[in-house]
Amino acid sequence: MCESTFCDYITVGDTLPSCEASYTYQELGGNTIAFTNLSTGLIDQVTWDFGDGSPFSHETNPVYTWQQAGIYQVCLAVVSNFSGCQDVLCLDITVGDTVSACQAAFTALVDSVPGNINHYWFIDESTGFNISSWYWDFGDGTISFIQHPDYTFAESGTYNVCLTASGEGNGGYCSSTICQTINTPSYSNLGGQIFAGDFPINNPDFIDDVARVRLYRKSGNSLTEVASGQFYEYGYYFFLDVPEGNYVTHAELMPGSPSFMSYVPGYTGVTESWLASQHFVLDGADFYEAHIHMTEMTLPETGPGSINGNIVGIDNMPLDLNNRIIFLYHNDSVVSYDHTDSFGYFEFNDLPLTTYRLRAEIAGKYSNVVDVNLSGTQIQFQGLQLEVSSSGVFGFEDQHASQESEISLFPNPVDDLINIRVHSETAGECNFRIIAANGAVVAEFKAVLQTGGNLISTYAGNLPSGLYVITCSDVKNFWLRSVRFIKK
Repeated sequence: MCESTFCDYITVGDTLPSCEASYTYQELGGNTIAFTNLSTGLIDQVTWDFGDGSPFSHETNPVYTWQQAGIYQVCLAVVSNFSGCQDVLCLDITVGDTVSACQAAFTALVDSVPGNINHYWFIDESTGFNISSWYWDFGDGTISFIQHPDYTFAESGTYNVCLTASGEGNGGYCSSTICQTINTPSYSNLGGQIFAGDFPINNPDFIDDVARVRLYRKSGNSLTEVASGQFYEYGYYFFLDVPEGNYVTHAELMPGSPSFMSYVPGYTGVTESWLASQHFVLDGADFYEAHIHMTEMTLPETGPGSINGNIVGIDNMPLDLNNRIIFLYHNDSVVSYDHTDSFGYFEFNDLPLTTYRLRAEIAGKYSNVVDVNLSGTQIQFQGLQLEVSSSGVFGFEDQHASQESEISLFPNPVDDLINIRVHSETAGECNFRIIAANGAVVAEFKAVLQTGGNLISTYAGNLPSGLYVITCSDVKNFWLRSVRFIKK
């Protein structure tokens, strides 16, 4: 009889040691980070992916420097050949100064067209070399991924609009967010009557006159047309749901109207010049007193004279030459007007032989004035040029200089007090304007001129340093003379 015993260990279930990827990191300055591998298990293979397309690293505790700032996904993969396990851990890590990599920015522009209530244009102005996605949150639960979206808020109110601009490039990632508070404007209805002489058109008698009324939004000395329409019923005109702001309106009888060419096109108030127009302010309340008075025009007797020419822009601002009004004056009253063609050409025919003045009337633009003397020795003037400028400074040296008025000033450059000498052959009122180099009128005042020499003083000490021009115009807003000065 024999007996033997054998003992051994057996494994019941999965008792092999597991492995788990884990790491921490520390910023060392710039775009450099040190990694500490905290993985557990019988690990015999380590792989690091730094998220920028560079070769993998198999160091246990690597130190790595990225080429550019950004947010990178860094992954650590561990493998245990003994136990057959593997694990991966990926973390998003911010490297360096990501703000400088891309910076979100935008401009919000409210739609100025009447009737487009709470409609905005959002212009992306973000900076960075690798921006490829835009995430807009309009603050009312609506989002957009368009770079330059437009959006209409369903209700008036205050909204926190945010843009997140982000992207990847050169192996880097950046993201930036900016928010702006948007307060939707108030809206008003506006209107008035179009007077032809003493009575509104077609009122009290309907004669089938039709007027085109243009609505201009006023910002400083800038006028921008935002709406227009044709009106005829009882001389009334109106525009609905106009955003808050400053406005001017202009009316002109349409060709085919029985009274066409019998009344001078005019602006709000009683004037044919946009410089003398009366603006009105809309702040949410309806306004129906924006009346326009077109004065009666006395047509001259016919004659053999003729004048033609073109309008030209003398600065680099865009100028639409088509359908611009050219006024013909005699004795400071409008006696006729013409509309330019697409090339800026105008002409006046069958004119009596006498003296005339011509100027262009374009809302928000400045024009010089040209004197013409039709006589028996010269019955035609051809190829005249009327200069149009977007600024109150450009071209003033070449503008009309009346023989009745000369202007100078001292000292120049100016510290605080400006002394203006004006020599006038006739007595009358002069409208003075001080205009900055950007075309903005920074000061206005009036003075009554006596025949002969006049000395007018005005304070300019509060003006910023720069180039300015002083203009003196008569009551019809003809530019009689201008002179430049430098403010120290």
